[in-house]
Amino acid sequence: MKYALVFLLTFFVACSEPATEDMPEAAPESAPSAETTEAAEPEYSESDVPPALVNGDEVLELLQEHYPASLKAEGIGGRVVLWMRVDEIGTVAEARVQESSGYEALDEAAQFVAAGMQFSPAENKGDPVSVWIAQPIEFRPGS
Repeated sequence: MKYALVFLLTFFVACSEPATEDMPEAAPESAPSAETTEAAEPEYSESDVPPALVNGDEVLELLQEHYPASLKAEGIGGRVVLWMRVDEIGTVAEARVQESSGYEALDEAAQFVAAGMQFSPAENKGDPVSVWIAQPIEFRPGS
């Protein structure tokens, strides 16, 4: 049986906290720790151009790589919605669970995927800005 992973890229909200130099940036090699409780909505920051995913093929590979084997084998999938702060250069600087899938392993896997995402930066009046987006990530077993 084959398993297909479906990545739904939908930007629900573009909001931001001011970027500071001391905020750590997430790297693809390690994911931020998953929060099992739903996170509060970050502060809104104005932008007239939303960030756009630029490495969709790599993200699909990350979805396959990080789909928990035990859940995949049981045919269990789920949808995680992450708050992600996309910084001024398009890197995911922070990710936290807004809406849990109900499976901690999927929530953690979604954060690994988020850490590997790269975006064109959001803009406000032509200047790149750091914004928060609500990003759904879906793990779906298929045939």
